[in-house]
Amino acid sequence: MKFFTLFVVLASSIFLNGCQEDSKSWQESSSNVMRVLDNTASPVVKSFETYEVVVVGDTNLSEAQSTSQSSKALYGTIDGKSTDALLKLNSNYSSDTQVVVEVYSSGKLVGSSEKIKIGNQSAIDFGNIETK
Repeated sequence: MKFFTLFVVLASSIFLNGCQEDSKSWQESSSNVMRVLDNTASPVVKSFETYEVVVVGDTNLSEAQSTSQSSKALYGTIDGKSTDALLKLNSNYSSDTQVVVEVYSSGKLVGSSEKIKIGNQSAIDFGNIETK
């Protein structure tokens, strides 16, 4: 599992370094940001319309917590279109964990949500993201 965690961190780093320099993401402004995992220990990265949607957060799960029996839905709209239940977060993240939904087009950050505290709810609204 340590190899998997290292792989996720390295893959995230490669993806983020591939983004164009004029994009300012939360990852670039904070050294403690990592990809958020779903309940199968996979990074939450999904295709939506013509975009790639990535969820990043300020908390890293331990190896024992990287998989979970349930998940928390993260929903909202991108350019006014509902994501429905596209994004699922591992339920082992603490209620104090903060996440940001980032939207990419061709590797360039084109929109992001505000920081969202997960809290204790089972479904979290990230609001509306307008892309540039």
